[in-house]
Amino acid sequence: MNMLANVYRIERTNEAFRAVYDELSDVRNMNRAIIMRAGNGDESDAMQIFHDVLMRILDKDVEFGRVFHSSLKNARIDFFRKRKRERTRQRSLDAMTDESADEGAATPKVLRSDYDLEHEVLKTKEADHRQVIDFLVDPTQVDTVTTLIVTEFPKHKTVTALAKALGLHHEVVKRKLHALSRRYDANRFGDYRDYLAV
Repeated sequence: MNMLANVYRIERTNEAFRAVYDELSDVRNMNRAIIMRAGNGDESDAMQIFHDVLMRILDKDVEFGRVFHSSLKNARIDFFRKRKRERTRQRSLDAMTDESADEGAATPKVLRSDYDLEHEVLKTKEADHRQVIDFLVDPTQVDTVTTLIVTEFPKHKTVTALAKALGLHHEVVKRKLHALSRRYDANRFGDYRDYLAV
């Protein structure tokens, strides 16, 4: 597989691409089966994920086989998480609205008077923050100082204030935050400023 990928990277021909694509037929079928069995997507979702990963990894100068398999697995996990978030948000939306008494009426759903929208938004935002932090913190390199910084970060307006509250030098805090920021993927999580807004 690695040899076929390297041939494609050099030649960039349809025949070279077809050789790689055909070689991955078992992987393609397995990916489709996993996604459809999970009930979170259909065949077109499975093919879209497969094709996106294939094109992205073919364009990189990496060991194709190993990187492709791990990237495909991560893409499926991201897809499942996205679908789970969508279902959770839909349930929240359903919970905060009342159906019209007349199902055939053209009136829109209205916000329930007892629904705490602010609480739901904060809860969803908190869950999103936790997901990003779980991704950023490398479990093989995590330490108590980094955990403490991440936990206390939202309570302070500046790095200096955070460092002072924790009894650390501000450069130590900056280095730890910088190490986390290098793992942040804007394509996956969006603009980091969305997570800093109060």
